[in-house]
Amino acid sequence: HSHSDLLSFELFTLGKAFLIDPGSYVYTADADLRLLFRSTNMHNTVTVDGQSQDLLSREKIWGYDRNAIPEVIRWESSNDCDIIAARHNGYARLRDPVIHERTIIFDKIREIWHIRDNLQGHGEHLLEWFFHFNIGINIIINGNTVETDCEDGRNIMLKFSYLGELKLRKESALVSKSYGTKENGTVLVVALKGSVPMELNLEINKKISER
Repeated sequence: HSHSDLLSFELFTLGKAFLIDPGSYVYTADADLRLLFRSTNMHNTVTVDGQSQDLLSREKIWGYDRNAIPEVIRWESSNDCDIIAARHNGYARLRDPVIHERTIIFDKIREIWHIRDNLQGHGEHLLEWFFHFNIGINIIINGNTVETDCEDGRNIMLKFSYLGELKLRKESALVSKSYGTKENGTVLVVALKGSVPMELNLEINKKISER
């Protein structure tokens, strides 16, 4: 679909999808919405200074100059855990270049996901993380912790760890479940402004409770 979505991920657990890819919506019928759905902030990954990983334009709705080149650093799978680490250079084009490296560890014994984002480079930047939730899933923000609030009692908790100040906010975002359809969903945005290099850690746990 020519989306600028490197290092994005989805999360399905407890029998349902929590974190999703918002989809494509349309290809040629609406250039502006096509551009929106292709952008990096419509995926579960990181933007730097409000930029997408690749230079996108409404005039080129089918492709783009691939500024972001991915590289897999590590991939391991065992009975205890899965580990994937990769990076891309999409933000190396900035005046103060930044390299984004992401490591995801799935602890199969405790059923916990650990996500570490390492931003290498120079200068001060606005860094924003996006987490798109499935339709109908509400979230509650409490400091640096976020919990889903599902009536069926099947929920997840996201805990962010960072030495500085994080700003977490809940916003409305579009989701397209099938071609030509769109509806409102929820996106969690985690933002900070500071100097790189820096590192943000996220732990995702499952929560099951009776209502």
